[in-house]
Amino acid sequence: MKYTLLIALTFIMISCGIEGEEPGLESINKVQSIKANDSYKENEVKIAESICALMTQKEYYLDRQVIMLNKKLSYDYSEISCGSDKPASEVFSAAIISSNSLYRLDTTSSKYFSTIQSKSSKLLSEFCAGITTETKRHSEEGSIVSWSYLLDSTNPNCTGSGNYCLIIETGYKENANQYRIKDLEAYMFSGSTSLIPGLVIEQSFVTTQRCSKDGEYHTKAQSFKSIAN
Repeated sequence: MKYTLLIALTFIMISCGIEGEEPGLESINKVQSIKANDSYKENEVKIAESICALMTQKEYYLDRQVIMLNKKLSYDYSEISCGSDKPASEVFSAAIISSNSLYRLDTTSSKYFSTIQSKSSKLLSEFCAGITTETKRHSEEGSIVSWSYLLDSTNPNCTGSGNYCLIIETGYKENANQYRIKDLEAYMFSGSTSLIPGLVIEQSFVTTQRCSKDGEYHTKAQSFKSIAN
């Protein structure tokens, strides 16, 4: 993965905070609270519907043009450790394994993003079951809360004609209804005119939890390159 792409993905995530807040690197460590009226907007509901519609096209293509032909998907992968500004980069290829409408890359390395998103995957199952403007954008699990935001290519933080993006901020409880954002994720789904519609073509993850010093981040990013033999 190119270093510029890794930084671009990092900026996408850290600059997409709650509406009205100042974007920037400080977004990662911001304190956020659960708001009663914090639901998805109408355009986000339409984006979720579009992403889920693309999943059917993607699965059809992967089944017939990749899995049946014994081909692989090739990716750029890059990682920046806490306190470093130099990424460790590599290219890897992997076949696809599918079972019960779930898809993943056939790799034994845990560092790669191996899940290929589908309607049944954990990431998209709620969206594809159907969200409305009454659906809360946050989800709670014990002392952890995650906020999800959906973007399309009209938003400068989601580049590429016809692409869609999903941004997730995860906060950890400090006080009553006070959560500090420590993890950020970004997913870019390819549009309907791309080679593989609905494929996550760029994915990134930023966390402060692995770092011992304030202002340091651990970043991972992965981008689709091509179909390989």
